[in-house]
Amino acid sequence: MSLSTVPPVIAAKPIKAHPSRRCEIRVATNFPVTLVFSNGASNVIPARSVDIGMGGICVETATIIDYEAVRAVRIPLGKSKIDFDVRPRWSLDLGGSGGPVTGLTFASVDDAKKNALWDLIQERGCELGMFLSGCEGLDQLNFEEALDLALSTRLRIVRRGDLIYTGCDERTAASICLLMSGSVVLEPSMGRMNQRISMVKPREIFGGLPTCLLYTSDAADESSSG
Repeated sequence: MSLSTVPPVIAAKPIKAHPSRRCEIRVATNFPVTLVFSNGASNVIPARSVDIGMGGICVETATIIDYEAVRAVRIPLGKSKIDFDVRPRWSLDLGGSGGPVTGLTFASVDDAKKNALWDLIQERGCELGMFLSGCEGLDQLNFEEALDLALSTRLRIVRRGDLIYTGCDERTAASICLLMSGSVVLEPSMGRMNQRISMVKPREIFGGLPTCLLYTSDAADESSSG
């Protein structure tokens, strides 16, 4: 996969981290969904999942939306696309990397939908757990520990050359990130810019560095996928 596309980054946040402040299990995802608005089933826009749990879903949109008017999200489960009624909770424009993200709580979920959701979360959690257990700094985790970490993750797709992390921004400072593909450059947040400290590569952890900035690299020409 070429870095001229996008490198995905997994961010694992503490329970109290902004913006969701929730303690339910969630797992990082990256698949297309459809948002349905209150003024009719025909009024829909495409979005992309960022994470999902039994209690709700976080989605990213290309532009700012009237998130309070969202009434349902259409999720691909197996061979079908299923509508879930939702209650809008929050929306946040992270700036720079990707579009605004919106948190939606599932309003009512019947047993069939719960089973389908649980299968999706388990499958994705196991995939991420295996990936995390093979990453530098996490290779001492057993599978159960890696799975626990996988179930508190959020996925971000970052454009080439964008700022993705700064310890001075409370929206990102609480995150510990792991690069799935591509590369990022570590630079000092003070003094002369464009002074590279190091390069972060796939399967390496970054974050928790209050004096540094991280950008997607313009130099690398290939990356692995996670």
